[in-house]
Amino acid sequence: MIEGRQYAVRQSQGARDYQEDLAEFSPIKHEDGDGLLMVLADGMGGHRGGAHASRVAVETFIETFSREEGKVPSRLDRALHEANDQVGKDSRTNPELEGMGCTLVGVVATNAGLEWVSVGDSPMWLVRDGHLQRLNEDHSMAPILSKQVELGEMTAEEAARHPQRNALRSAVIGEKMQHIDHSKQPIRFRKGDRLLIASDGVETLSEDVIGALFNESIDADAQTLAEKLVTSVDEVQRKGQDNTTVMVVDLYVEGSAAFGAVDPDAPTEKVTRRTITPIRKHEEPKKSKNMAALLLVLLLLIAGAVAGWVYRAEVKALVGMTEESASGTSGGTGGGTSGTGTSVKEPKTQEKPPGATGSTSGAKKESRPKRKARNRGKTPTAPKSAKKVPGSSSDTPKPGSTRPEDRPLGPSAKEPSGGETAVNPDAKGSTDGDASAKPGITAGN
Repeated sequence: MIEGRQYAVRQSQGARDYQEDLAEFSPIKHEDGDGLLMVLADGMGGHRGGAHASRVAVETFIETFSREEGKVPSRLDRALHEANDQVGKDSRTNPELEGMGCTLVGVVATNAGLEWVSVGDSPMWLVRDGHLQRLNEDHSMAPILSKQVELGEMTAEEAARHPQRNALRSAVIGEKMQHIDHSKQPIRFRKGDRLLIASDGVETLSEDVIGALFNESIDADAQTLAEKLVTSVDEVQRKGQDNTTVMVVDLYVEGSAAFGAVDPDAPTEKVTRRTITPIRKHEEPKKSKNMAALLLVLLLLIAGAVAGWVYRAEVKALVGMTEESASGTSGGTGGGTSGTGTSVKEPKTQEKPPGATGSTSGAKKESRPKRKARNRGKTPTAPKSAKKVPGSSSDTPKPGSTRPEDRPLGPSAKEPSGGETAVNPDAKGSTDGDASAKPGITAGN
């Protein structure tokens, strides 16, 4: 393989005053033939800390991998943990480097295919048939937010603006790494395959734009393509643009596989995009929905209680007015001793003491002053069984009056209980002749 034609690395500082990314290629000897080791780190922790973490991690990774023996996956794993331990040692022994760390992607290309280990959010794509297929997992919050969008827990706009979108869930910081992504099996090459490893600064460009650049540069070498990618990121002029580093590798060059033993025309398994393990649905939105449902139930209960109270009030008002009418009728037929028509008939079983006539009616008058006042100036309605006097105003109903049996059914049109005869309040001889003006009576309620 010839550097520049078959693999290349290019960088840009973006809007930063310093560069925290580091990427290196290292040819290696493999038990089945030659290979190529590619390592990229994206530092964090400030100008000095981030750059130092990247340099220590990349150098330690390459040195450890080259020294170790055995299968590629185990060598990659030991190299990663050695790099993590060294970053932690430097951070603890130098106060100025406290809190430093980096992401890391380590990839080996041999005649068996591609194998890797990665921690963090630096992406690695296989470019095949004009499409980008991400190989490694993203350990930032971005896929978690995307999953919430998929579940309907937030909108795509909210996820894109989320302040924790780029926060890392795992990184090389000298402590236990929460997430480590390993290749499950070697990815074999095909004719025209290319590999792109980058820091997350390249994601200023969408995957569609990156794919288009590769399609437009099918005949370009790796160095030319790497330069186009970095230039395209800079041309966006994104505010606060992060450092950008890209590594481009041609896996099949000039009619032969770059690593010799792979048959580019042999059928190979389809490489699919890596998926993030589904996360548990957050409970907070669910609680919000439950609270809304509970609030609705409470409002319905309150509304029902108020409606019941109003209904009972209307019934009591109607029954009270009916009792008044019944009292007035009994007074008009001689059942009471008072001439006002407001006295109530005594129970048949009650014995009246001698000389008590008149006292009873007086007591009744004092106990119901409101009813007396309400009937002042009104002529008691004669019962239906009484003989009508010729010329009486009850012979002809007043215009606009309505009989109880003609009114629509409703709470105010219910007949009183106990088998009493309902009396039409409008036929009491009121001088206004308008039933709708009487409180507590509404036809058809």
